[in-house]
Amino acid sequence: MAKKLKLGLVGLGNMGSEHVKTLMQMKNVEIVGENGKLTLCKNEISMLKLIETSKKSFDSITFHTEEITYKNDAPSGHKVVIEQFVKRALGEDCPLIADGTEGLNSVAIANGIMLSHFKQCPVQTSTCGDEFELKLKSLIASSKFVKHVSEPVEINMEDSFSG
Repeated sequence: MAKKLKLGLVGLGNMGSEHVKTLMQMKNVEIVGENGKLTLCKNEISMLKLIETSKKSFDSITFHTEEITYKNDAPSGHKVVIEQFVKRALGEDCPLIADGTEGLNSVAIANGIMLSHFKQCPVQTSTCGDEFELKLKSLIASSKFVKHVSEPVEINMEDSFSG
C-alpha cells in the first residue's frame, strides 16, 4: 500500500516559493524534506481511488520517485524562531518565522478533544475555550493527586536550543 501524504516543508531554507507552491498543489504525492533534498514519491493513481476500486485486501500502488536538491543555509530551529519573535515583540521590524497561529489552532483542537471527551459529545472548538477552562479548573480543584519527587531534577534548557 502506498504511504500516506506527508508534507514536510519546514526548514527548506532558500528554496524558491514557486517550488513550494508547486509541491503544495501536487496530488497523490509523499514529500520528505531532509539533508538538503526533497524526495517526492508520486503515485500513478490516487491511493483513495485504489482503496475504493481494488478487489484485493492488501493491494500495492505504482509510484515514481524524484529527488530535488536545495541549498539550506538559512538559520533554523527553536532558537531562531524565538529570537525573531522576541525581536518583533520588542518593536524591531523583522520577519516572523512562525507567528503562532498554527500553535494556537493546535491548542484549540487539543482542548476541544479533551472537552468532547469530558462531555461525551461533540463540541465546537472555535467556541469552547471558556468552557474548557472552567472544566479544567474544576478538575484541578477536585484532584487528589499528589506528586512525590524522590530526587531533584536538573533543568537545563540550553540543549533544546542547540543547532
